[in-house]
Amino acid sequence: MVKKYSKYLFCLLAVGILAISFMAGCTSKLDGEMVENQKPIVWFVNIPPEDARSSVNPIINWVGQDRDGQVDFFRYIVIRQDVVGTAIGAAADSTLTEQDMRDYVNAHLGGLPDSLWTILHVLDANQNEDGGPRTSNIIPMSAEIADPVLTFVPQIVFVQAFDEEGLGSDVAFRRFYRNDNPPNTRIVGFVNDVSFINADEPGGANTGIRIRWDASDVIDYPTDPPPFEFEWKLFGPYSDDDFDELQDSFLIPVFIANDARVFRFNQPEVCDTVIVGVDTTITCYPTALIVCDTTYVAGSEVIDCDTHLIDTISQSGIYGTLDTLFRVLDDDFQSSTDHFNVVADSSDDGFGGTWVTDTRDSLFNVYWNFPSDTSIEYNFFFWIRSRDDAKVPDLTPAWEPMKVIDPKHERDILVVNWALSDPSQLGWTDSLDASWNAYIQNWIATRSETIEYDPSLDYIPIGLYTSGTDQPKYLRFLLSHKIVINMQDVPSSFIWSQDNHGLMQHTYTALQTGVNMWVAARTAYGSHGFLQGPATDVCSNLYRYYFGMEGYKFDGWGGYAVDQNEAWRIEDFLGALSLDESRWPDVAIDSALLHRRYQWWGPYHWSKDSLDLQGRFAMPGNADQMPLGALPGVGWAVRSTDTEAMYLYHSLYGPEHFLGKDFSYNGRPVAHRLNRGMFRTVHWLFTPMPFDTTTMQVTVNNVLDWMWDGHNYEQLTQLSGAGKGSLIQTSAAEAKERYWNAYFNANGDKDEFYRLLNENLE
Repeated sequence: MVKKYSKYLFCLLAVGILAISFMAGCTSKLDGEMVENQKPIVWFVNIPPEDARSSVNPIINWVGQDRDGQVDFFRYIVIRQDVVGTAIGAAADSTLTEQDMRDYVNAHLGGLPDSLWTILHVLDANQNEDGGPRTSNIIPMSAEIADPVLTFVPQIVFVQAFDEEGLGSDVAFRRFYRNDNPPNTRIVGFVNDVSFINADEPGGANTGIRIRWDASDVIDYPTDPPPFEFEWKLFGPYSDDDFDELQDSFLIPVFIANDARVFRFNQPEVCDTVIVGVDTTITCYPTALIVCDTTYVAGSEVIDCDTHLIDTISQSGIYGTLDTLFRVLDDDFQSSTDHFNVVADSSDDGFGGTWVTDTRDSLFNVYWNFPSDTSIEYNFFFWIRSRDDAKVPDLTPAWEPMKVIDPKHERDILVVNWALSDPSQLGWTDSLDASWNAYIQNWIATRSETIEYDPSLDYIPIGLYTSGTDQPKYLRFLLSHKIVINMQDVPSSFIWSQDNHGLMQHTYTALQTGVNMWVAARTAYGSHGFLQGPATDVCSNLYRYYFGMEGYKFDGWGGYAVDQNEAWRIEDFLGALSLDESRWPDVAIDSALLHRRYQWWGPYHWSKDSLDLQGRFAMPGNADQMPLGALPGVGWAVRSTDTEAMYLYHSLYGPEHFLGKDFSYNGRPVAHRLNRGMFRTVHWLFTPMPFDTTTMQVTVNNVLDWMWDGHNYEQLTQLSGAGKGSLIQTSAAEAKERYWNAYFNANGDKDEFYRLLNENLE
């Protein structure tokens, strides 16, 4: 052990003596020659080779080294060969030699601004998140826009490396060739015949115009497309006649050849004139596609060409495809700013840029150049084209026509009678007119402001709009009103509540724009005939959302009343019991009005001999022949929890009906109201017509006051406190989100759009 420690001590002593000797001989000055920083070097690798040709932007590889340090970043720039040639005085179409390109580097490249170069950092983690040296990149190159397929554009890639002290290498350069197949643009999920609702600004109740699009380039990029840029415009508004004229004038058939040439049909012939002495020869050529094939026979080149007259091509084939072109970019369209070239919105950023990378947008206030005080519906068309990574645009830009309604709610109240013909117990038409008109006019008299209601314009039967061609007009009519009363006073159903019917879709759309609605319908939900027995319905999500009813009980009265073997009467509804008499009183059936205002039919009522001159039943002289003072055909509702109950069922038979529990409706909900913020609805399973008019007028006034005072959505969105404003915005957002999800997922199918809009979302 002693020997071992002695050896360690000896070593430490030796090191110490050596260190002291070194320190004694050192000075603060270093002798010798300082080595100057050496510039790095960079060179291309073999892939892709010199003069390689490609229809896509190639991945170009290089290598850089710095013998006395390390490369900090690379930079590169791409310049077309004709630009380089012009700069050094070479012929525009000449193929440059290596010396020509070096002359350009020495004389011109250094004068280009740094902003034109692309920088690739090598070591900075903040600039190079992937890590590792950046010795390759997808280099963007350009194509010949006028002839992108057949013409390969020569362009030169210049690369330079820089070390950590900012010293640059000599510039390496290599020539490549690029052509391009143009992209195709598509407007996604557009549903024809579904009108958009204009909105003045984002965030309101209206849906606005939401458009999606995409692009593809399956020839150049069959699996992994590059990012595309898009340029779009919304043109309009146009009347129907102007829009027909627009399409007749500017929408033309074209043939797109495989080499990206666009041939228009029905073009004038091109004529050549040759004058030899006193003789003049004129030769005219129709528009034609000439396809040539080169073969070799016995070592000699043989070119065989076929001529295909464009006007004789009737279908797509091996030489190209048929398409249509909206001549938006033609001079005659561009100059027609007073008639056709009317731009409602576009991708123009206001600073000269028109190309965007977005693939969707929401358009608002599209009637800014066509103000109106009344609700209008005009034609627009959305036009869009894409361009690919070579800046080559779509040859035939996509376009879609659309109808856009500008809702003004300029009229005040609309009453819609949804009942068509029915075999029995429906309200007489003249009684319906008279009772509703009286209730509305009496309410208007209680208001201080001017409220307009013209029965000749604002009281309509739904039959006016049931045909397919008239259905689209109904939405615009709804949107011209602030309050809509939907009434159906029959013990069977027709269109109302059938979610897949266009008229109900328009009803839901109108609610989304802030129209308030009152539903007064004896058969409010489902598909039920007069002869059908009792039934239970579960309401759709849409009906539940807009009208607050989750389930409905159909009373099935007609199935019993028409059976002459049954000896009982089952008219049941005596009136409605209020849940808040301070706002709406109890209401009771007035038997005289009930007998006078309804058409009765069946074995348990008057005989046909008791009809009066108007075809209505006269009051019988024998009291035993009088029907009971109760209304049949009134069911009850399972209301959603976010509604406010107004009335409960008052049954003639009390809590226990002699026919059993299926008919025990006493105390069941029959009226409620719902405030979604952006709209308000009131839902009744009866109409005011057979009730005592004095008490019913009080309730009608209350209902109309509540809907009228809540019709202004802009005022509602300004409310604050207790989260009310946020509730309004959430409700509007939910309704619009449901609408747009169905719209885009329908893939252009109108029926599928309605199905998705109606499907159970839970």
